[in-house]
This record gives sequence, structure tokens and C-alpha cells, in this order.
Amino acid sequence: MKYRVVWTADATSDILELWTSSSDKAAVSAAARLIDRVLEQQPLNEKHEVIDGFGTAVRVPVGVDFRVDNGNRVVFVLAAWQITDD
Repeated sequence: MKYRVVWTADATSDILELWTSSSDKAAVSAAARLIDRVLEQQPLNEKHEVIDGFGTAVRVPVGVDFRVDNGNRVVFVLAAWQITDD
């Protein structure tokens, strides 16, 4: 069963700022879509540890913090930031 992914206003603002300032907008968009799909399907199995419902997902060039509401099958994306390959 899928989870519903909800980006908070702060996370939406973060990703918009990241996209706007990026020289590779396609990469930011693709990473955000991939994060959505991963969190929709298996948020508790994300490779970064999920503790007490809070976790981090990283798909270069985007990282996000999220919270899982398992009872309602909702994932809230709380913040987004830029990740580099370095």
C-alpha cells in the first residue's frame, strides 16, 4: 500500500529556491521526483536510518528530511537542501 507524500510549505520553498538557483534544473526536478516515488513506496526502508518516524532521503543533488505518519500512511517532507557529488 502506498503512502501519500506531502511537502510542507517550508520544504516546498526550499526545493523551489534550490531549483531556481541551480544550473541543472533538470537534475533537481528528477531528484525530487525520485524522492517522491521512494517515499511513496517504502519510506521506512530508505537507506538513511529512520528513527521514531523521522528520516533523511538523499538523491543527488537533493536531500530531504521527512516524517512518517504510519497510521495515516502519510509522509511529510519537512525540508530540502542541495547535495553535491564531492
